[in-house]
Amino acid sequence: MMWGYSWTWGAMLLMGGWMLLWLLALGGVIWALARLLTRGSQPTTPGGQAPDRALDLLRERYARGEVDAETYESMRARLHGTPPQ
Repeated sequence: MMWGYSWTWGAMLLMGGWMLLWLLALGGVIWALARLLTRGSQPTTPGGQAPDRALDLLRERYARGEVDAETYESMRARLHGTPPQ
C-alpha cells in the first residue's frame, strides 16, 4: 500500500515535459556540433582552393559559344587578376 503517495497526472506530465526539454537540448547540442564541424568543409579544387563560380560560369559561356576565344581569355585574365596575354 502506498499510503496516498501515488503518481498524479500532473506529476507525469511534468516529468514528460522535463524529458522532452532534455531531449530538445541534447538535439540542439548535437546540431550545433555538426554545424560547427562541417562549416569549414567547403568543396575544393585539386589546388586546394575553393571553386571560383565566376570562372565556372565563364567556362560554361565559352563552351556554349556565347563568348569568343579573345573575350574568354580577356575575362579569365581579369578574374585571375593577371594581364591578358
